[in-house]
Amino acid sequence: MNRVAEIRKALGKTQEQFAEFCGVSRASIARYEKGDNINPDNAARIAEACNVSIGYLLGDSGPVEMVLPQLFRLSQDEIDLVTNFRNLSSDQRRSIINLIASMLPPENANKVSSGKIVL
Repeated sequence: MNRVAEIRKALGKTQEQFAEFCGVSRASIARYEKGDNINPDNAARIAEACNVSIGYLLGDSGPVEMVLPQLFRLSQDEIDLVTNFRNLSSDQRRSIINLIASMLPPENANKVSSGKIVL
């Protein structure tokens, strides 16, 4: 899978949503995902919108997981929270999820407690 598709899917966007997010056409996104070369202007737009380097976008560095904090613009505190959360036991994780669910409005609490966390 190429980087445009990896980034789009990591962000949970359709091609149409991703194109709008990046300021390019859906047809361009579809072409890039099929392997066509990215024109320099669109590469700059996509990289800027996704907070990644053009080099990364074109495949010059590691997997998409390496840039997820940048994609989602996570602060260091948020990165630390996720890292620490992953080190908890499953019972501890469930306790944290239940605590968060108890603090949210009912429409969002149901999504958290069902495993469909909505930000």
